[in-house]
Amino acid sequence: MGYKVKIKESAKKELAKLDRQVQRRLIAFMLEIEASDNPRISGIAMQGNMRAWRYRVGDYRMIAEIQDSIITIEIIKVGHRRDIYR
Repeated sequence: MGYKVKIKESAKKELAKLDRQVQRRLIAFMLEIEASDNPRISGIAMQGNMRAWRYRVGDYRMIAEIQDSIITIEIIKVGHRRDIYR
Protein backbone atom coordinates (compact mmCIF):
# COMPACT_ATOMS: atom_id res chain seq x y z
CA MET A 1 0.00 0.00 0.00
CA GLY A 2 1.61 3.25 -1.15
CA TYR A 3 1.25 6.82 -0.04
CA LYS A 4 -0.62 9.52 -1.96
CA VAL A 5 1.44 12.56 -2.97
CA LYS A 6 -0.28 15.95 -2.79
CA ILE A 7 1.37 19.20 -3.85
CA LYS A 8 0.53 22.55 -2.24
CA GLU A 9 -0.40 25.36 -4.63
CA SER A 10 2.72 27.32 -3.69
CA ALA A 11 4.89 24.28 -4.49
CA LYS A 12 3.09 23.87 -7.83
CA LYS A 13 3.99 27.45 -8.71
CA GLU A 14 7.62 26.86 -7.73
CA LEU A 15 7.68 23.68 -9.82
CA ALA A 16 6.18 25.48 -12.83
CA LYS A 17 9.02 28.05 -12.78
CA LEU A 18 11.67 25.35 -13.19
CA ASP A 19 13.12 23.99 -16.42
CA ARG A 20 11.01 21.29 -18.13
CA GLN A 21 13.71 18.65 -17.72
CA VAL A 22 13.99 19.37 -14.00
CA GLN A 23 10.20 19.26 -13.68
CA ARG A 24 10.15 15.81 -15.26
CA ARG A 25 12.86 14.54 -12.88
CA LEU A 26 11.02 15.88 -9.83
CA ILE A 27 7.66 14.48 -10.94
CA ALA A 28 9.24 11.08 -11.67
CA PHE A 29 10.74 11.12 -8.18
CA MET A 30 7.33 11.97 -6.67
CA LEU A 31 5.86 8.97 -8.48
CA GLU A 32 8.61 6.75 -7.06
CA ILE A 33 7.84 7.97 -3.54
CA GLU A 34 4.14 7.40 -4.12
CA ALA A 35 4.75 3.81 -5.20
CA SER A 36 7.01 2.96 -2.27
CA ASP A 37 5.72 1.44 0.96
CA ASN A 38 8.03 3.58 3.09
CA PRO A 39 8.67 7.15 1.85
CA ARG A 40 11.20 7.73 4.64
CA ILE A 41 13.82 5.54 2.97
CA SER A 42 14.40 8.09 0.18
CA GLY A 43 14.48 11.18 2.39
CA ILE A 44 16.12 12.77 5.40
CA ALA A 45 14.19 14.03 8.42
CA MET A 46 14.29 17.78 8.99
CA GLN A 47 15.47 18.90 12.41
CA GLY A 48 12.84 20.26 14.75
CA ASN A 49 9.75 18.88 13.00
CA MET A 50 8.91 15.20 13.25
CA ARG A 51 6.77 15.13 10.11
CA ALA A 52 8.91 17.26 7.78
CA TRP A 53 11.26 15.45 5.39
CA ARG A 54 13.55 16.64 2.63
CA TYR A 55 14.14 14.78 -0.59
CA ARG A 56 17.18 15.34 -2.78
CA VAL A 57 16.89 15.14 -6.57
CA GLY A 58 20.19 16.27 -8.06
CA ASP A 59 20.69 19.95 -7.16
CA TYR A 60 17.03 20.35 -6.26
CA ARG A 61 15.20 19.70 -3.01
CA MET A 62 11.62 18.96 -2.08
CA ILE A 63 10.38 19.64 1.42
CA ALA A 64 7.47 17.38 2.34
CA GLU A 65 5.30 16.54 5.30
CA ILE A 66 4.46 12.87 5.81
CA GLN A 67 1.04 12.23 7.36
CA ASP A 68 0.83 8.57 8.36
CA SER A 69 -2.73 8.76 9.67
CA ILE A 70 -4.13 9.50 6.20
CA ILE A 71 -1.25 7.93 4.22
CA THR A 72 -0.35 11.18 2.47
CA ILE A 73 2.83 13.02 1.57
CA GLU A 74 2.26 16.74 1.05
CA ILE A 75 4.97 18.52 -0.95
CA ILE A 76 5.40 21.91 0.73
CA LYS A 77 8.30 23.48 -1.13
CA VAL A 78 10.35 22.78 -4.29
CA GLY A 79 13.50 24.54 -5.40
CA HIS A 80 17.23 24.66 -6.00
CA ARG A 81 19.38 23.73 -3.03
CA ARG A 82 20.84 27.23 -2.71
CA ASP A 83 17.36 28.78 -2.32
CA ILE A 84 15.18 26.15 -0.66
CA TYR A 85 16.12 26.74 2.97
CA ARG A 86 15.72 30.54 2.94
